[in-house]
Parts: sequence; C-alpha cells; structure tokens
Amino acid sequence: MKENDKGFEIFIEFIRYEAGLKDDFEINLVTSIEEDLGVTGMEAVELIEKFSEVFNVDISCFTAKLYFHPEFYWGVEERIIRPFTVGDLYLAALLGKLDDKNIGN
Repeated sequence: MKENDKGFEIFIEFIRYEAGLKDDFEINLVTSIEEDLGVTGMEAVELIEKFSEVFNVDISCFTAKLYFHPEFYWGVEERIIRPFTVGDLYLAALLGKLDDKNIGN
C-alpha cells in the first residue's frame, strides 16, 4: 500500500467527504475510523455500504458490530470493539473484499 499514489488520494478524498471532514483533516493508513474520524453506529454502516458501491468491494464477510459502537448506548454496557483503520479499508479496496479475517493484519 502506498500513501503517495493517485488511487490512495482518491480513496482519502472519499473518506473525507463521507465522514464530513474538512479538506485539511489529516488521514493516513493508521487513522481509526471510529476514534479518529468519529464515524460510528449507522453512520459507519452507511460509510461501509457506500465504500462497497463506489470501490466495488464485497462486504458480505464484514461484521460491523465488531468494529463500531452503536450511536447511542446510554444505559447499555459498553462493549469492546476491534480496531478498524483507514488502512483496513484501503486494503479491502485493493483486494476487492472487506473480510473480518483480513482486518488488523
């Protein structure tokens, strides 16, 4: 994965736009989707679905609840989620598949 190629730049612009971030918000391969970008719950699911459409990525083996908290979880015990980064999404774009087995590797 190269952070300086045109495909990566297009990918990052997609992430910025879908997450509602300013153009100068720094994003790299280790940027956390939930913690750093603030994308969680249904917003995260919608981002993943749009990502799948735009980049033609199979998401059938991706389990969103493992990586994102619900948007509102007052009174509910907070569950531990797995790390999920921009790099994980970029790898999925390169492979054409977002799979729980490939996340974090």
